[in-house]
Amino acid sequence: KCPMADMATRMLTFPDPLTGELLPDDNVENQVATFLVAGHDSTSTAITMLLYQLAQHPEVEERVYREVMATVGNGPISWEALGKMEYCMQVVKENLRLFSPATWYNKMSPADRTVQLGPYEIPPDTAVMISTWGLHRNPKVYPNPERFDPDRWSPEQCAGRSPYAWLPFSYGKRACIGAQLSLIEQRMVLAELVRRFHIRLDSSTQLTISEPLFLNPQGIYLRVVARTQEAPPPTTFVASQPASDFDVGDLEGLHGKQLVVLFGTNTGSCEDLADKMYRRGTAMGMACTKAPLDAVCQADSLPLPKGADGVVLVITSTYNGKPPENAKQFDQWLGSPEASERLQGVRFSVFGCGNRQWAATFVAFASKVDDCLTAAGGQCLVPLAIGDMDTGDAEAAFARWDVAFCIALLRSHGLPLPKDIAASLYPKVLEYDTYLLQGKGYGDLPVPEREAVRDRSLGTAAKLFATGCKPFEAAPLCNRELLVGAVGRSTRHIEIALPEGLAYTAGDHLGVLAANPEEVVQAYLDYLGLPPDAVLKVELPKGDPASALVPMDGRYPLWGILSWCFDLQQPATRVQLRALSQLAADAQECAQLEALSEWE
Repeated sequence: KCPMADMATRMLTFPDPLTGELLPDDNVENQVATFLVAGHDSTSTAITMLLYQLAQHPEVEERVYREVMATVGNGPISWEALGKMEYCMQVVKENLRLFSPATWYNKMSPADRTVQLGPYEIPPDTAVMISTWGLHRNPKVYPNPERFDPDRWSPEQCAGRSPYAWLPFSYGKRACIGAQLSLIEQRMVLAELVRRFHIRLDSSTQLTISEPLFLNPQGIYLRVVARTQEAPPPTTFVASQPASDFDVGDLEGLHGKQLVVLFGTNTGSCEDLADKMYRRGTAMGMACTKAPLDAVCQADSLPLPKGADGVVLVITSTYNGKPPENAKQFDQWLGSPEASERLQGVRFSVFGCGNRQWAATFVAFASKVDDCLTAAGGQCLVPLAIGDMDTGDAEAAFARWDVAFCIALLRSHGLPLPKDIAASLYPKVLEYDTYLLQGKGYGDLPVPEREAVRDRSLGTAAKLFATGCKPFEAAPLCNRELLVGAVGRSTRHIEIALPEGLAYTAGDHLGVLAANPEEVVQAYLDYLGLPPDAVLKVELPKGDPASALVPMDGRYPLWGILSWCFDLQQPATRVQLRALSQLAADAQECAQLEALSEWE
């Protein structure tokens, strides 16, 4: 059961925290109309054009599919997993750039003064129409603006771009209240459809667009081909974030110490996080208090511990750069002489929740609180931590902050660090038992064992692509670069020979499961000091064999295993580096690996 109240229940039963009044019935009716009409119509339009774009760009569809399968396979898509699907978000953003459901909106200039907008002088109280259609096609910001290119939203290409260059949901206090819900819906639809179907544009499509309120696309016809429903488990996903379910236990050295957990929130999310830290402190034996930020500066003010007497934790959100409703008095109080006196010597740490979509004001209030506490002479126990709700990283970021706080708290009191904390940072990796068969080479194996890894890869390809597809092995006949002199981009012309009886026509789907390059495989073998025709037997003494990335219970060529079963060109993760450090015989090498595996 979801612990959060639904929107209707909130509007009908949750009173205003300041006045205690419920929303009037006519206000509730207006809100419901907005959710049902504006929220449904706009998002359905966005999803229609999203599928239209996807149907014309199979290479984008394939990248989305790979990302989804590498993250969750055929399992349920959680909020955290959705945040890891960065390319899915890039695809959604690019579609909204080209086809924002609302192609324009009005803004009013300040009523009391003339303002300057670039070279233009805007009189007071003037309505200004902003065309998102034109804004999103500015060639100075988006080269070749009519081209659908999700890579425009890679971190590298976004760097330095104004947050006001992409405004499908408007911006500021009057921005679309359902922006995040819409983005979640679009990403979920994209991920769920692509992992089940191939989507192509039918030749009968004749796109026409009108605009009665939002964009109204008509005349789109799609051809949908089911993928096979069988799929291997995610092969590239490794748990890489610390878990926050560790148990430090009751510590005598913390008895009598105070933990004050302050929160600022409008929706309750930050209070939920504050509850977790309250429970954490209580379990460690501390005297804990939880309260909204405004409680610090009210008449019967909340006492704050100083120095070794305890710690103050602040968990707060930001709304358009402003504090939440239960932190507005605290915000004004921060600059007062009383605040400077009471905050001096307070040991503290701040966790800020926000959404990086609103780049200009992202965690602005949390940053202000952190700066003011430092300026007042507070002692920062753990640096400001940030949870980005847009990427789904907030939960993992909070877990890291939780761990960092516990470590810093224990160290500050000279208490030993429980192994449970350190272990929670680094989930277990699969450990294989590998046997090199002496005196045996590739040529000594029976044909079925020689071809086992290849056959397994063909089977994987059959499961990854469309139902009924016929996988085959092929080497490129031609592979040349088409973008001569281009920096950071590559478009290649590749030709392969099709097996007899298989034909390809324009528009057909061609899925590719590639092996590691031969030079990379050879480099690994050289490092290991093993010949190219070495033969292995691999066992998994602990764990589910179904989760293994390599074939079990047989003799297999090492070259095939390194070619097809692992991605040898990805950098090692922190979890893998920590596992390697435990195997290092040299103390210096072990220390270096541990340093590289440390969480920032």
